[in-house]
Amino acid sequence: MPPPPKIPHLKASDLLGGTLPPEDPRRDRYFAMYSSVLGGVVTDPRLMTIPLDDHLVHRGDGVFEALAIVGGKVYQLDAHLARLKRSAELAGLPFPVTDAEVRFLLLETSAVARAREAVLRIFLSRGTGGFSVSPGECSQRHIYIIVTAPEPVPASFYLHGMKVITSRVPLRDPAFAEMKGCNYQPNALLELEAIQAEADSALWVDEEGYLAEGSNKNVAIVTRDQVFRAPPFRRALRGTTLLRVLDLARRLQREGVLTGVEQSEVLREEAYRAAEMMFLGTSLKVVPIVMYDGQPIGEGRPGPVTRALGKRLEEDMRHNEDLLTPIPYHD
Repeated sequence: MPPPPKIPHLKASDLLGGTLPPEDPRRDRYFAMYSSVLGGVVTDPRLMTIPLDDHLVHRGDGVFEALAIVGGKVYQLDAHLARLKRSAELAGLPFPVTDAEVRFLLLETSAVARAREAVLRIFLSRGTGGFSVSPGECSQRHIYIIVTAPEPVPASFYLHGMKVITSRVPLRDPAFAEMKGCNYQPNALLELEAIQAEADSALWVDEEGYLAEGSNKNVAIVTRDQVFRAPPFRRALRGTTLLRVLDLARRLQREGVLTGVEQSEVLREEAYRAAEMMFLGTSLKVVPIVMYDGQPIGEGRPGPVTRALGKRLEEDMRHNEDLLTPIPYHD
């Protein structure tokens, strides 16, 4: 009988002695990562790791933000940092560095990454120290920042729209709606439910039948009398993209395209009868929803307001210098 196989005992040199194989997908997707554990920035994806005893890993105890890098500039940096600070306060996670240092770390990591179109993510963790639930064993909070390629969004979503269902996954408690925490298992289950139902995504609805949000995106409708309506942030994250789109929608109202813009409760039945429906988020931007729970929305194809808002947002992300922070690339 042959002896049982042995698990290789690897050294750092065994892992890092050569280059990444060409077929390794991380080569072209992960550009740079800052880790306060390592004390610097790395560009080799094999070094982009988080210790297993970090409570961010085994308890989801941390908060995060995802920002868009567009044309070599960070979009809405101040708004995202404000929300990150609010999330950290709600989670009882004081920042281990100053606001100015956080900005420096974000911009410097982006500069090292050299990517002009990317996603910039920052995570604040409870820290390392053990595997219990208690935060008391964490001696030091940690910051991780990673710059990656933009998340691919199927072109068909913009051309033809998304098919969405109402999720049966329990909606999170209102007390946690304002905090962008790292425990996203309910959100993952929502997307799994959509896959199993052969839908493009799913949407949370609260116990009273009001729309809440998607797994990582806000939702809005356009009524048949041309009012743009988005649910309030009572059971949904305070979306930076939605807040910006609300401003852009008010411009459409001044131009006579919309008759009103408001944040108010939206019943599921009202969404069924809407002229248009859409998802909004950092990665998706503005994507039309053309079918909800098997019912066509409006004429069953992307509507003019959704298209207009998507175009206005794209222009805002590339040309609104008040909301763009240049990255100090080391050319």
